[in-house]
Amino acid sequence: MSDLRPAIESALTALACGPLRDPAKNLLKTLGYQSDRTLNLEGSKPHAFLDLLAIIKQEGRV
Repeated sequence: MSDLRPAIESALTALACGPLRDPAKNLLKTLGYQSDRTLNLEGSKPHAFLDLLAIIKQEGRV
């Protein structure tokens, strides 16, 4: 099994700049997770994700 640490470090570093969506998907892929299901939120802003979670919780879907 190869050492994933350099790939994980690179993926984590990419999260620090620019839009969050693609670097986050890359990090998850590096960790072995992949899905065709994604959310397209306003500019990939973390605050938009938190707002969505609040709405879901308020609707009782959690």
